[in-house]
Amino acid sequence: MHRVHRLCPRYVIALCAASESRLCLNTNLRLLTAARGWRNPNGALLNGIMAILLIISYTSPSSVLFFNIAYSSDGSDVVVPVAIAGIPILLLGVTLLLQVVIVLFGLRTVTILTWSSSPFDVTAALVYHTRLTPVPFQCMRSVSDVFGGPAKPSESQPRSWRAHSSIRKVVISLWGLVVAYAVWGVVVVLSLEAAS
Repeated sequence: MHRVHRLCPRYVIALCAASESRLCLNTNLRLLTAARGWRNPNGALLNGIMAILLIISYTSPSSVLFFNIAYSSDGSDVVVPVAIAGIPILLLGVTLLLQVVIVLFGLRTVTILTWSSSPFDVTAALVYHTRLTPVPFQCMRSVSDVFGGPAKPSESQPRSWRAHSSIRKVVISLWGLVVAYAVWGVVVVLSLEAAS
């Protein structure tokens, strides 16, 4: 299901490359790239909803089974057999249903030329169906160098921080998550100490 949702934006962007000018050299999607338009099933809004649904679908099964520990009058623990919670199962079912609806809506709006996730196969399919036009003498340029003629390969590869702006966004987001988790851990520890 997520493979289909991953391949649909590639073709949406490739088929609209002339108007959006976002996929002119290769078929690898950039980080944090989505099709334009809020109502587009491969757009930023539904990609965000799909990410939240994916998180819920991974976390809800861990809440289905739990042990119910009851204490007897003499103080010894009596473990009641495994209990099954219905709400996480219902939540998982609704989450999977919504994911299927989004994926089917995405499949309805785009033509998939090949199911391969290899950039070479996708590029060959796009060139074959005249959806992507090869740029002569572009093979020695990096993806960030859109314009220019033939060039000798650089002696060293540029740092990824300077290669593309989406790399900076991802790195800053990941470090921001580290700080947010640390703050959350401090809040939890302080609230547990205050409760004791």
